[in-house]
Order: sequence, then structure tokens, then C-alpha cells
Amino acid sequence: MAKSLSQLHPVTELLREMSVTKVPNQRYLFNADSRPENQGQPLLQHVDLSAYGGECNVRVLGRRAKMGAAASDGRYAPHGSRTSVRSQTFDVVAVQTKPYKWDEPIDFEDIKRSQLPGGEEEAALDTVKQVMYVEREKRLADALFNGSSFTNAAVTATFGAKWSAAGGTPLSDMSTIAETFRTQTKGVPCDTAVMDYTTAGAISRNIEARGLYFGSASGVSGGLSRPVPMAGVREIVAEMLGISSQRVYIGEAYRDTANPGDAEASTGIWADSFGVYCLNTPLNERRLQASMKIEAVALADFFDEDEDVGAYDEKQLRRVVYADESRDYALLVGQYGLFYTDAV
Repeated sequence: MAKSLSQLHPVTELLREMSVTKVPNQRYLFNADSRPENQGQPLLQHVDLSAYGGECNVRVLGRRAKMGAAASDGRYAPHGSRTSVRSQTFDVVAVQTKPYKWDEPIDFEDIKRSQLPGGEEEAALDTVKQVMYVEREKRLADALFNGSSFTNAAVTATFGAKWSAAGGTPLSDMSTIAETFRTQTKGVPCDTAVMDYTTAGAISRNIEARGLYFGSASGVSGGLSRPVPMAGVREIVAEMLGISSQRVYIGEAYRDTANPGDAEASTGIWADSFGVYCLNTPLNERRLQASMKIEAVALADFFDEDEDVGAYDEKQLRRVVYADESRDYALLVGQYGLFYTDAV
């Protein structure tokens, strides 16, 4: 007796187990803690709002009250009064996660004729996961390099030359960037640097970077003719900014912007920008509950439904593989971000 369509390839927990498989060929910054060079350091703090229905209000305390008392050094005179300090102020940021959903339908006839059991589902799973990851990475890049959220300028307009140009001075410029950031934040240093791969490559080939990494006395034969390895680029950037090399993040992912059926039009997600931020992710608090204290940071990753991948049968005609998530990269302190475009 012929099997019913729903029995051709029953949905099992195996499909959900497949969902933890990494999509090959692309590396992302939203899960940078899995990258060896970042050694368990996630780019953003992750805050679980599932117990709060995906919504919360974040109270961000101001810094001014902690920057000294007006017209007084606090010295106490006998029988006098203590010096009054400014009252604490705070801003309230309303956060609400947003749902994102994708699916890929597969006709049962395709499943039936597939040469490898599970092959059709696995291919569809890779497709929806890839789309979910790429779009998540794009939202992260848009949040970090958002001109409405953070102070920004062009490298050429500010420093005179692109870092990829013969006269480019990325290391000297980074020294200025670090100083500009401290001025903007009233003394708070940056703890994170983010750039795209082409910007890192321009730094790698720049004569300033070669001189610092190989030593200016080494000459052409000693190393100045060679580009700095990518691990060296992270070390150089960290040294110039005064941060840990584990907190230097290089974006690599691409995204196809063409409409279905058109020729591929892939572009780098992270453009040609370089940014410095206070993102300050505690190593032992990668995923925080909303009731826990969150460090004052530029951005945080608030999620309700972190990642859900599965399948269901639709009208005995097809199997639908889906990928869902609900999250928001919320701006908390715009003062804690600074980025430059047009680096390459």
C-alpha cells in the first residue's frame, strides 16, 4: 500500500539537531565569541528578554554626577557642612525586540525523488539559516555604523588621505581617533574596535604599520616590503588604541543584494569603515537577564527568541523549513561610539 504524503519523510528531532551546524564559508561578528582570534569575547552584551515578553525599559545612569562637585574640592571645615554633589540623572531607553522569519518550501515530490535521505531538508535548512545569519549581521553593521546614532566623519575629509593611499597614515590617525573619543566621552576610553576586512587589509599594507610591526630599521629586505599578517593588524590596532587585541573585530561577511532571478550582486556587509566604541562585554556574563546590571555601553543585543529552526508539513503538499528569531540591537549611549567612513 502506498504511503501517505506525510509519511514520505517524517519530521524528526534530527532536523532540529542539524540547526546547530554552522553555515560554511561565512564568518560573522554577531557570534564573534566563537572565533579563535577573539578568544570568547562576544562583540556585544546579550540580554535575554524572554521572561519579559521581549520588552523592557533600560535605565542608563548619567556620568556628570560622578565628575566632581561644583566649585569645591570637598575639603571639610570644622563645624561646617559636607559638600553637596550633583544629583544622579538618568535616561530611560525603551527596548522592544522585533520578529524576523524566513522559510523555504519543499515539494514532497522533490523529497521523494531526492537521492540522499534528508538532502532536500538539509539544503533548505542551510538556505534559511544563511539568510537569517546574513541579515542579522547586516542589522549589526547598520547599528554600529549608524550616522544617526554615533558621531562620524570621512577619513579623507578628516585626515587628508585614505588608508589605502600612498600617503595614508592609519596609525597616526588612530592616535587622533583615540584622543577624539576620550574627549567625546569626557575621559572614558574606548574598549572595542570594529572594521571591515578591506580596511584591515589597507592597514596591513600601509608603510606605517609595516614599520611598527617589522621595525623601521629592518629595511625592505627585512620586512618593509611585506604586508603585516592579520594577527599583527589586530595587535597594531590594539596597541594604538590602548585596548586588548581580543576586542579588535574584523567583519568579513558578504550579502547578495540582487532580486531573485537576477545576476548575483554581492557586496561586503561592513563597507570601508573603522569604528571605536565602549561595548565592554564581561567575559563571564555573555548572556545577561534583564534584571541583572548592564554596563553602560553604546549598544546591546536584546533577544526574545534567540534562534528557532525547524520544519512543518503544509496541506500534505510540501514541507516548509523555517528559521525565526526575535531581537533588537538597541542604542543605549550614543556618546560611546565614533566611526569613520571612506577608509579605503
